Amino acid sequence: GFTSSISKVKVVEGQLTITTSAAHDLKVGDYVTVSGLGTVSGVDLSSINGEHMVESVGSTTTITFGADVDNIAETTTTTSWPAFLVATIRLATRFIDSASATDEPPYF
Repeated sequence: GFTSSISKVKVVEGQLTITTSAAHDLKVGDYVTVSGLGTVSGVDLSSINGEHMVESVGSTTTITFGADVDNIAETTTTTSWPAFLVATIRLATRFIDSASATDEPPYF
């Protein structure tokens, strides 16, 4: 998996955008685990720590997912590695062909 420090965060209307310090190969539907977030620009982001599904990929260093926290302008984080981390988890089902609504579910 991919592990990187978070260099910037931004929240707009319930969508958190994270900028990673290194390029990633994340895709929509991948899961990330965020750890080490605390208060940024006066907003407590500790509730963001945990697993989230990537909802959009803005570039090779930005991802966005839903977050139930107050808006904050893009803010550069000043905590050094490894306090802010984002790690990825690929879904096993990402590699399973789609099935019709009448097909049996896959069994593992």
